[in-house]
Amino acid sequence: QKIIKTNEGKLFVGDKNEIWRLLSYIPGEAYNRIPDKNIAYEASKILGRFHRALEDLDYKFQHHRLLHHDSEKLFELFLNAIPENTNPQMENLKNAILGLPKLFLPKNLRKTITHGDPKISNIIFQNGKAAALIDLDDVGKNHNVLIELGDAMRSWCSSSDDDQNNIFNLPWFEAALSGYKEGSNDFL
Repeated sequence: QKIIKTNEGKLFVGDKNEIWRLLSYIPGEAYNRIPDKNIAYEASKILGRFHRALEDLDYKFQHHRLLHHDSEKLFELFLNAIPENTNPQMENLKNAILGLPKLFLPKNLRKTITHGDPKISNIIFQNGKAAALIDLDDVGKNHNVLIELGDAMRSWCSSSDDDQNNIFNLPWFEAALSGYKEGSNDFL
């Protein structure tokens, strides 16, 4: 994928507080949901290759998406949003959520360069093989790769988003782990 230069030879166009750029077209297919375990394998394989390729890149990113996968800060904001005098239902919810911090990853894990938005529709496939990662707006060194893998597996291996009857697809998860291991050349 290449950035298409403007008529003036610039790599982007500024518009108020936003920057716009045009990228070359990549032929292939994108999915909104993973259709089978081969696609889970291929998606994870290319994400692993991405992580491995950028493992030692020393680059200072100019942006940082606020609260992006910042569990501790989001938890703090949630607690501060609950009024002191709440109804019993809200108090029960608050008490149930107070146990979440013990599930957070340790803060001292090494931060690595991650894609930032590894949803399946940000991967282009050609003939059943992952060919490209797109939508690189959130690439940065904001957190550990385990956060990104958790986010990817949550969305890739679920039957549907925001459904209380959601089912986690274990065969797709196993295929994705296998693909990541191969693509990342044992990065983890």
